[in-house]
Amino acid sequence: MNYDLNMYLRKTFIVLLLLLLVVACYAQTSAQTQSKTQTLASSAPKEVVWSAMAKTYGGDLPVHVDSGHVYMEIPQAYIGRHVLISAQVDRGFGYVSHFIHSIGVARIQLQDAQTISFVALDKYDKSKTKPINDAGKQEMVFAIVGRTNTGSALIDLTETLLAGDNWFDVKAQNEIRELYPELSSLLDVKVHGGTTQFSVRRYYGGQAEDKMLSSSMIVLPDASLPLDISCRVQLLPKELAPIRLVHKDLGNLSSQGNTVPVVCRWVLKEPIVFYVDSLFPPQYFGAVKAGVEVWNKVLANVGIANALQVQRVSPDIGLAQQRAYISFSMNGGKSESMVLCHPVSGELLRCWICLGSSVVSGKGLDYFLLQSQLDKRLYNHAYDEELVQEGIQGVVMSLLANVLGVKNAADYGPGALQPTAADVRALAYAYALAEGDTPKEEQTNLLACLSALPKASISAVSPFMKRVHVMENVLELIRRIDRNPAVVGNKQRNNGTSLKSIYRFAVGMYGRQLEALAETFSAERSSQLQRESSGLLIKYLLMADEGLYSKVITQHRLTTMSEEMNSSINRVCDILLNDVAFTRLLKQGKRAGAYTANEHFDSIVNALFFHFDAEKCPSNYQANLQLRCIEALNKLVKGAPKRSAEQLWAQQRLSVLRKKLGVMAQKCSSPQWKTWYVLLQKRR
Repeated sequence: MNYDLNMYLRKTFIVLLLLLLVVACYAQTSAQTQSKTQTLASSAPKEVVWSAMAKTYGGDLPVHVDSGHVYMEIPQAYIGRHVLISAQVDRGFGYVSHFIHSIGVARIQLQDAQTISFVALDKYDKSKTKPINDAGKQEMVFAIVGRTNTGSALIDLTETLLAGDNWFDVKAQNEIRELYPELSSLLDVKVHGGTTQFSVRRYYGGQAEDKMLSSSMIVLPDASLPLDISCRVQLLPKELAPIRLVHKDLGNLSSQGNTVPVVCRWVLKEPIVFYVDSLFPPQYFGAVKAGVEVWNKVLANVGIANALQVQRVSPDIGLAQQRAYISFSMNGGKSESMVLCHPVSGELLRCWICLGSSVVSGKGLDYFLLQSQLDKRLYNHAYDEELVQEGIQGVVMSLLANVLGVKNAADYGPGALQPTAADVRALAYAYALAEGDTPKEEQTNLLACLSALPKASISAVSPFMKRVHVMENVLELIRRIDRNPAVVGNKQRNNGTSLKSIYRFAVGMYGRQLEALAETFSAERSSQLQRESSGLLIKYLLMADEGLYSKVITQHRLTTMSEEMNSSINRVCDILLNDVAFTRLLKQGKRAGAYTANEHFDSIVNALFFHFDAEKCPSNYQANLQLRCIEALNKLVKGAPKRSAEQLWAQQRLSVLRKKLGVMAQKCSSPQWKTWYVLLQKRR
């Protein structure tokens, strides 16, 4: 009996113990589950409660400003959508409504439950993207700091707008130095539909001598200056713009894509209004309108009437309308343009045209020397204002063609204000309405329509003729300087005041034309071009001796022709007489009728040494050319591979040349030049 009782008690104890273990395990599991749930709940973004001072700006991507922070809502419906992120300098450091580098088109991407990123599109492949990097180190992401009551994610843009360089930067503006982030502030937020614009003020270091704003305000070297920047985030349409395929005969159109290149163009469902900044000089507004109107007529001729408009900017202009700007740069003479493009469809989205201060200073020597003949207005003060107006119109025409999608547009200006056939055909192809169920069918119909337009002329004139015109203009200019030094005083480049500046610029341009002619021998070219280039080089190298000599410049000891031409002559000799040029000429010499190495050598040497006429004495300039020639040939022999065909050929030709120099030394009647030819003969 006692035994049975003991067994019963033991079994009961074991059962109770097992029940206690089950309860304990259940309690532990419940605690772990609850802890995990609490952890997940605590890590998930919570609904944000705004303070009484918070400001909210509605729109597709609403913005909230609260307690010194700037937050943007990203609704779930816009995950995967494309946005255009662009920026400009509104004011500061001499810039007015001037574009700055920005990331362009990006896709909103949900990284995980806690982060959102903006991923820049890869223009070469529709299926690929590339992350926006923070100084090239890590992917640019935004933590989701909370959720709205509608479930939209909230990201904090404060650091990006006030101190970051991920969305935009001013690295290309060299005069803007280090950032003082502690001074940055948000000025304003504007929201209209899918477009949000943030206006911020940052402070950057600047050079004191360049940033003296007034007689009572001098900026110290380590001080800072304000820079007002506006950054725009624009939600792009869900559907991409229709594409237009690139055609090989219209190579002057900008394009995007690699596998299937598409034309860069605007969607002209409504006119593009070019807003002229309020600080643009009012007396030149008419010239800007005239430049825009030229292309307006071109587009009207292909069925798009009133596509381009010009208007002064005003506060009541809607944010979404501001796609194109024209401004005046007060801190530099360079005129430039920028256009932002969708990397997949090729749609142009936003652009800037910034006219440099040089456009209002009249046309300088660069314009006059590039014409087919010297313009009479170079010598007449009465034409200054006329040239300024024509110059501004021409610059606007060239830059506006660029932002419409024409790359390498013609250089328009005084005397050249009619659009070229090449630019007209390019714009007609990009914007003309065309029928077709596919882009390929549309292209076929477009090309048929273009057949009615004048074709770009293929001039039978030598491709070197423009360079010849420049050199002839320089020679004529220097003759006029000697006749009347004051005659060109009002047309100096960059408002210079010295005759030396005019002379140096003109001679420098002459030298650059010689260098460009010599470049014919730095790559594969036809024998016809090589012969023509060689003949022109020799002619104008020798003409420079007397043609570039200025009595006025020499008498006043301002500079010398040799000093100004020295670097160009070195460059020309290096190209004409190097191993690369002769190796190429030796190879092509095997073809019938080809321009050969022997022909090249003889044409240069015979010209420089007067066909070895011992009775002709060289000038100092000509003697310098002779010395450069001998030194270049010696370098050719030493630089060629040992016992190669090139070296053996060069040694043989140089040996013959030395013998001829010895004969000249014997026959020369001048002791000075007799000694000179002996020195050249022994030069190694």
